[in-house]
Amino acid sequence: NRNPRELPLPARVVDTLVLRARSLPEPTPRVLEAAALAAAPFSAALLAPACALSEVEAELAFDAAHRAGLLREHEEGGHAFVHDLVQQALESALEPARRRSIHRRLALGASAAGGTPARVAAHFEAGGDPQRAVPWRQRAMEQALQLMALDEAIAHGRQALADGAAGDDRLAVGRVLV
Repeated sequence: NRNPRELPLPARVVDTLVLRARSLPEPTPRVLEAAALAAAPFSAALLAPACALSEVEAELAFDAAHRAGLLREHEEGGHAFVHDLVQQALESALEPARRRSIHRRLALGASAAGGTPARVAAHFEAGGDPQRAVPWRQRAMEQALQLMALDEAIAHGRQALADGAAGDDRLAVGRVLV
């Protein structure tokens, strides 16, 4: 009983959706690539820095993607893909180096937009820069502790160690995990 999201998409579906996204005027395809790696709801404040755009340019790209039937307004505000298949197809079409680069830029955008520490850390990790994720994992751990979410705090602490926490960072995480 596999999760349907883990099943590979048919090549024709991927090709059709990717072609549709890439046929839109720039910078819309670039914004959609970044959106495919961001968690919904996503905003211009998050994606603009990841795409080297102003927030106005990102919003104009969102408008084009809405008109093309690829994005919708998210019920919590911001934007989301009209269907998970669109997000999955765009994500699967990204080359690994490009994916890592976008994740690193999303980490910076999430940081600037006030994203959660766990989200920033996850983007740095997916971007192949785990060392930069360490302080964000520590913040996520501290937030979880304040909420008395001990299992979550432990998970963040363990990930900070796996990411290479050293010196005082390692000691701070170790105090929580002991």
